[in-house]
Amino acid sequence: MEETTSLTPYFLRAFYDWSMDNGLTPQINVILNNDPQLSVPRAYANGSQITFNIGPYAARNLELGNDFVKFDATFNGVAESIQVPVSNIEAVFVRETGFGIPFEVKLKPDQEPAPRRGFTRVD
Repeated sequence: MEETTSLTPYFLRAFYDWSMDNGLTPQINVILNNDPQLSVPRAYANGSQITFNIGPYAARNLELGNDFVKFDATFNGVAESIQVPVSNIEAVFVRETGFGIPFEVKLKPDQEPAPRRGFTRVD
């Protein structure tokens, strides 16, 4: 049997549409790693994660593709182009209630997230 495509981008698009239809604010939680295709302002990260508001007022030119989520946003007055591999998205949720959908993040061994601040990695 051939490997099927990931359901994650389909759930992301459906959840985004549902959020918009209900006047809610969709957000994504992203796991950071050394993937060169991950382009985010790391200064705003919380350890090995970063959360983005992907609502229309915060995320301009939003593309919810099968492989990447892309959008333009402003952080402290600085315009940034964000690109996140769908495989790095840990969850999509609404800000108002926290209701959302968690996803399994499967990173390659060489792309493990950076250790969280305040903790030391022990192997």
